[in-house]
Amino acid sequence: GTAAGTAEPIIEETTDTIIKADGGGGFAQPCLHLAIPQLIDTAWENGICILTISNCRGILGTLWSPLEQISSTGLIAVGLCNTPAYVAWPGSRKRLLGTNPLGFGWPRRGKPPMVFDQASSVMSRGAMERLASVVGEQQPLPPKAAVDDLGRHVQDPSKGLSGAMLPFGGQKGANVALMVELLSLLAGGNMAFETVKAPGAEGEETDTFSSPTTTKGGGVEADLASMDRGMVFLALSPEFFPGGMTASARAELLFEHMRSGEGKIEDVKVKSTLDMDTYDEQNDFVHSIPRLPGDKRYENRASIEAGEPIFLCPELYETLASLGSQEGDM
Repeated sequence: GTAAGTAEPIIEETTDTIIKADGGGGFAQPCLHLAIPQLIDTAWENGICILTISNCRGILGTLWSPLEQISSTGLIAVGLCNTPAYVAWPGSRKRLLGTNPLGFGWPRRGKPPMVFDQASSVMSRGAMERLASVVGEQQPLPPKAAVDDLGRHVQDPSKGLSGAMLPFGGQKGANVALMVELLSLLAGGNMAFETVKAPGAEGEETDTFSSPTTTKGGGVEADLASMDRGMVFLALSPEFFPGGMTASARAELLFEHMRSGEGKIEDVKVKSTLDMDTYDEQNDFVHSIPRLPGDKRYENRASIEAGEPIFLCPELYETLASLGSQEGDM
């Protein structure tokens, strides 16, 4: 698809607590850069604010980044976004919904916020692509992560990518993906199932997306662009709510219990180190460490800022080394 490189986002308040952002056919990041500060200011003033973003192309990136920005100011944040149709509805092998990520940010006094950002599928599309791109022996997919074109469960990442991904927890994850899809409609973008197969430059089929503003004569024609995703962010000011003044301290008690290690699971053998926790290469074990969502990201960030070396799992190192070798041969 295409993105307008000179697009200028339009941000407007439709009510005292609702902000609408139009990306003008460009990428989502300029909209986020302009609209998130306005969302924060409005939420602090009114106790709540909702931001919708539409008419953007390409990949949003991660939800945790804007959610961290919002919750770092002391606000509670929720974010969601629909994606191209990669996920089948339970009982079907047809791609119908996206991986539809949902994220949440909780502010903490004197500490980085607790933020999570997760797909509605068993694993994210990016994680499956990483498994498929590993040089040498591929790591298998988790059970019931994908089906092939015939609807059979597969553990081959390449077949999972060409088939359909599956929601986490079966119907429960599908319901979450459905909720994200429906809420994304509020932004005015495309739905995942509106994917249209059209010939690519080499005659192969590629995923393109029709839009009410770019489809002519009821058909899919030359000015098709990438999917217009719908993004929705919600910000809440705790002090406007009955339990808001004590919520922070009470949440810290919960976090303390979560990190206490009481009832800790013993170390477990793993099949893949791509999504590792604390990896012990000598024994090929992952040490189970109770922690909050986002803790590992903050630890990695602090290590990088301190100039410490970055440790890679063997599969990733081999993949990067292979890519470097290919670059050198060119």
